[in-house]
Amino acid sequence: MEKPLMNFYENFEKDMKKYDHHIADPHKKLSSRYVSVEKAQNALTEWQRDLEMKAQQLEIKLSNKTEEDFKKAQRSPHRLALTSCQA
Repeated sequence: MEKPLMNFYENFEKDMKKYDHHIADPHKKLSSRYVSVEKAQNALTEWQRDLEMKAQQLEIKLSNKTEEDFKKAQRSPHRLALTSCQA
């Protein structure tokens, strides 16, 4: 290799090593933050699933209660009229 090209290559390698050291610390910080964000996203997804499941359970309970109330009202229509007047 020619001398100027060889000098450029050696200087380039030194500079790259220097920059690698400067970049390594922010890279570690960034990657650890990324992991933290992923964990938080997973936790939120899990929480959302739990809330959706609880909402479905409450909807089922409410529809069952409404069905029971409707059946009771069909059996005794006067009670429903009385209770609605009292409210």
